[in-house]
Amino acid sequence: MRIMKIGLSSLFLLFASAIVQSGTVEDKIEYRLLAANKTSTIEKEMNQAASEGYRFEGTMGGETAAGGNEIVAIMSRRNGDKKTRYDYRVLATKKTSTMQKELSLAGADGFLYSGQSILTARLAVGR
Repeated sequence: MRIMKIGLSSLFLLFASAIVQSGTVEDKIEYRLLAANKTSTIEKEMNQAASEGYRFEGTMGGETAAGGNEIVAIMSRRNGDKKTRYDYRVLATKKTSTMQKELSLAGADGFLYSGQSILTARLAVGR
């Protein structure tokens, strides 16, 4: 595993772990856009959306038109799918050594890496 030095900014990392979906799936996709300026808030919102069958698709971090410096996450689900469940954990750190420890713990808990974004003074991981 290659570890990169992170100067003054932090990373926004998301881990995702899915439970296999059962039943028929329709073709339409529903999207939910989440935005928050605290990692604890985005984690709560992601897990709320996950409880409704949404899964993480992508993220960005930085200046937004309405909220200033925010974490933005895009979630999606198959039309009406409320059976599939996901679980997310959001981590925030400034040091690569701390992130290494947190990533290792998340991996031991069954989380998989799924994306990252650069932010100032924030880092998040989810599953």
